[in-house]
Amino acid sequence: MKSLIFHDIFYDQKHMMMKRSNAFSIIITGILTLGCILSHSCEKSDNGGNGDQKNHHMTAKVDGQAFVASEDQLAAVHQDGYLFISGATENEEKIITFQFFDFPGQASTYIIGNNEYETHCFYSDETVSFFIFDDDPESNGTIIITDLSSSSVRGTFNFTGVTVNGEATVQVTDGSFFIPIYNTP
Repeated sequence: MKSLIFHDIFYDQKHMMMKRSNAFSIIITGILTLGCILSHSCEKSDNGGNGDQKNHHMTAKVDGQAFVASEDQLAAVHQDGYLFISGATENEEKIITFQFFDFPGQASTYIIGNNEYETHCFYSDETVSFFIFDDDPESNGTIIITDLSSSSVRGTFNFTGVTVNGEATVQVTDGSFFIPIYNTP
């Protein structure tokens, strides 16, 4: 019995460390991708395929408070099997990011947090980050992609994010986005 309890405690700690490691790699991947995209954002051209900034946005309510991404802090990348969508407030104080690693490349409704697609989602402010983990029943959400072209992605979203330690949740509702897709080298 003592050995079984030790095994359960060890497994839970190992599982939490794996989740924490996965979360940090998600954040770093997202931040690096966003940084690369934003550093090239001034290089838009008519033949570059990044579209114009007409009506581009990302908005949501985070625990009832308005989240409005700055127009110059919007980015999306779509490549074979991968979709990255991100918006940040001015000075990157708050950020919402979605990453699909097994993305089928079409407009549809996607349930996130249920292992259907390798999907990561996070909301972060200056002090705390909230994630959707595929194996955490408290974290879940939906992203509806209504339009996907070579120049932009449009849709809506909502999700419940959970901190890495599982001690807090955040409700992100009424999310909407229309973001240019950046061509990556």
